[in-house]
Amino acid sequence: MQALNSWRLHCEPIDREGYAELVASGGFPEVVLGPSTGRFRGAWCRSYLDTVLAPANIEQVAEVRRTDIPRPLLAHLAARSANEIVVADLARELRADEGTIRANLETLETLCLVRALPAWTTSRMNRAKRRAVAHLVDTALACQILGETAQSLADPSSHH
Repeated sequence: MQALNSWRLHCEPIDREGYAELVASGGFPEVVLGPSTGRFRGAWCRSYLDTVLAPANIEQVAEVRRTDIPRPLLAHLAARSANEIVVADLARELRADEGTIRANLETLETLCLVRALPAWTTSRMNRAKRRAVAHLVDTALACQILGETAQSLADPSSHH
């Protein structure tokens, strides 16, 4: 315990731009430790998504009927990050049946791109009424999918 107490954490205050930079960098070591340019981040994230979402890779982890669904589904989830997953809405927007959307949600979770967190409330009755919430597992990937940069995230006037 003495060693722990002797350690001092020095946290410098962070401004809006610094926070936006952290969000745009995400958590993948290659992105965090690599060049801090948007060009590098974008290229790395695109390459990562292309590799993970390649039909051959998807078919290795799941039996999916439509390999054209995971990428647009991921984009819809990125745009709705931290919101409830409404399968009926996603199915309508992606012109797919609800079973296909559910199967692809599971596939995106298996590929470690999305995490669906169960509904949480203090009441069991309310929990039964609520839906799971989707999160992309990395903010750099979400930024790439949504076309966001550290600069656009830091500038509140650039969002509608």
